[in-house]
Formats: sequence, C-alpha cells, structure tokens
Amino acid sequence: AFSSVGSLASLPSMPNNPSTGTSFFTGGSQMDFTGEEEDEGEALALIREPTDLNLPEEDCLIEGGTGDNEILNGLFFKLTGTFGVPIYRIVKVRGLWSSYYTDRYLFKDTKTKCWVISGKPTGSVAIQPGCAFTEDDLADRPGAVTSPWYVWHGATKDML
Repeated sequence: AFSSVGSLASLPSMPNNPSTGTSFFTGGSQMDFTGEEEDEGEALALIREPTDLNLPEEDCLIEGGTGDNEILNGLFFKLTGTFGVPIYRIVKVRGLWSSYYTDRYLFKDTKTKCWVISGKPTGSVAIQPGCAFTEDDLADRPGAVTSPWYVWHGATKDML
C-alpha cells in the first residue's frame, strides 16, 4: 500500500538485500522521523522530484527586416516537445483578399553550429529571401548570440 504522510510517503517494507544485508529503502541505516508514526513492517522514504535547473523559457523578438526580409520581424516563440533542441517559430497571416500563412523557424544547426532562421525547422543555412544565419559556437540560446547576422540581400542575391 502507498499512502501519503505529510511530505513523506509510506512504502511497503522490502526484504533486506541478501548480498549486502542492507535494506533497499534505508541503505543500511535507520530512518527516524520525529513526530511521524510508522506502522510495523513499513519503512518511510522521502519522495523527491527532479530539480529543474534550466533557465526560464524565453521568446525572441526580431526587428529591422525590410523588403524580402520583413517576414523575419516579430516574436518567435519557443516550441515544446522538440527533444531538448531549442526551436522557435513565428507564424504570420499574409494577403489582403485571400489569406495565407507563412512561418519561419529559428534554431541552432547541429552540424554548422550556426543559428538559422529558415522556412523549415531543421536543416542547414538557407540562402534565399526571408532567411538569415549567424555563426556563434558559444550561444546556447538566441538571446546569447553576440556575432552579426547575415540576411538576404536582394540586389546581390546573397547573404550579407
């Protein structure tokens, strides 16, 4: 039986480990808790949750894009369920009479170690309108990037 006792939990007793002679729950030492009653044959153990030491989630605001790069402007929000890979996304509604959606993803490419803004959530640097990248090996999040960004330059059809 599993029952809650304040901040402690009461677990059924387990037999001693025959190879070491120690209890599975107490590691061979007696666990005494003042003020807590213990039923005979049950051992008390603390239940702990993993400590979350990650930084709070952050979104990323990008401004200054003009022309073909205007799609880069706006608030990129962090996606969840990406298996530990930080991926940010922005979705915009475009068009006057017929609406359509465009989106961009901001992520760190694992091969080149570049932060990339692209139309796909994976891949490498895209050299096309509405895309950008920066080379920053040390930045673990977009807010920590210190190097300049390369963005599409329509006149030269290259990233500058």
